[in-house]
Amino acid sequence: HLRQRIAAHFSGDHASERGLRLASETRDVRWQASAGALGARLAEIAWIGESRPSHNAALRRTAAVFVAIDADDPRARIVAADALGPQRIADGAEPRLHGPFTSRAAARVALLAAAAQARACLRACGLERGRDGTPCFQRQLGRCAGACVGLEPRAGLAGRLREAMSPHRTRPWPWPGAIELHEHGAGGVDRHLLERW
Repeated sequence: HLRQRIAAHFSGDHASERGLRLASETRDVRWQASAGALGARLAEIAWIGESRPSHNAALRRTAAVFVAIDADDPRARIVAADALGPQRIADGAEPRLHGPFTSRAAARVALLAAAAQARACLRACGLERGRDGTPCFQRQLGRCAGACVGLEPRAGLAGRLREAMSPHRTRPWPWPGAIELHEHGAGGVDRHLLERW
């Protein structure tokens, strides 16, 4: 339904300044058949990277991130995938890595949910600001085991937070090398070579 999808972009162009600007700056519409969703998404990302359209800022900013939680320190760090490199991510040798997440906000949502499950102090985990020695907001609500006021060691808290984040733990690359993924569809066959996630 390519025609409907394109028409939907321009049907409300007069309703907003941004829509009007988008319609007035459009000169042509290009399309490319793909065999499946992965091929279509990869082609979209490549085209946006090449043409850098001013109206698609969200996709230009998208970058995968990971959450790193060390064994003895519960302060979770959100780290860009580019800073880690594919070898460190794919080896799975670092049990402290969790992800990938599509954004820092998505990583923070997962961390907050894990902290709630583990009854972890948000301040001790680096997710809330405040003075040490005073109860954090979760402690005042009875949802924190008390690392903020010294009732539990932070090293134990790190272990609980990592356990609660375990569904997001980065798995090692399960194959000895690269794999080829085939997508079959109306657009033919797309072949994707994947290595180390």
